[in-house]
Amino acid sequence: MTTTTIATRSDFKNNLEAYKPNLEKLLASQGLSVDKFMQTAQNLISTIPKLLECDPKSLFAGIMTSAELGLSLSPHSGECYILPYDTKNGMLAQFQLGYKGFVELLYRSGIQSAWAEVVRENDRFSIVKGSDPKIVHEPALSDRGEATGAYACIKINGEVVFEFMNEDEIMAIKAMSKAKNSKYSPWNTNDPQLWMWKKTAFKQLVKTLPKSGNLSKAIQIDNTAEMGGSINLNDRGEVEVENVFQEPEKTGDEKKEELREKSNSVTPQLP
Repeated sequence: MTTTTIATRSDFKNNLEAYKPNLEKLLASQGLSVDKFMQTAQNLISTIPKLLECDPKSLFAGIMTSAELGLSLSPHSGECYILPYDTKNGMLAQFQLGYKGFVELLYRSGIQSAWAEVVRENDRFSIVKGSDPKIVHEPALSDRGEATGAYACIKINGEVVFEFMNEDEIMAIKAMSKAKNSKYSPWNTNDPQLWMWKKTAFKQLVKTLPKSGNLSKAIQIDNTAEMGGSINLNDRGEVEVENVFQEPEKTGDEKKEELREKSNSVTPQLP
């Protein structure tokens, strides 16, 4: 199925109806209502109208991915997001996994429990490694201070495994994100609970654990989004991963500023 343009919300609704049989098949395995899902998709467009300016195939690829994973498109659910990004190839819509969606997929994969916490400078916090690893975390009752790191824990087969990342490590992950400078990126939205910090700790933890098909696919697509790729629909209406995400071309002033910063960072050599 090929869509050439989406000019209005009405056009979007009509195109969404054309995908209803595909969505119904994907949602049936998740036990979810296709009509409710489609209404949530329409509400998403009302919340982020700039999605109508995105390449339609990238937009519907994100919607189909959400349906396949059985995750809600509602921005309030925190399960997943479809966000618009400016690229050299025009506007693209990008699916991204949310923290709550990550935890939902973990539970579906058979783990017993999962949780993540942010550590702040006035908390009492320590890590014990070795043959009997453990975390001790006592949050300060008031004035916890600035965030210094985050950890994620999973209980599987009666055993708790965990991963801690300090602020520098988390910021290094953010720095690798091609979408880090977009105002629509979850890294840059109002996030007092630092969900992205928690999600990042979870992603590092599950690298060493067995993963179900849906969880593996969700992580792959989320990594694709973070590292500069995108998902798209082919002419058969199937979701494909494409490495086509590119940052917008810098303006002349931005290029001059970049050269000026590089020049200022060079230390003059003494004779």
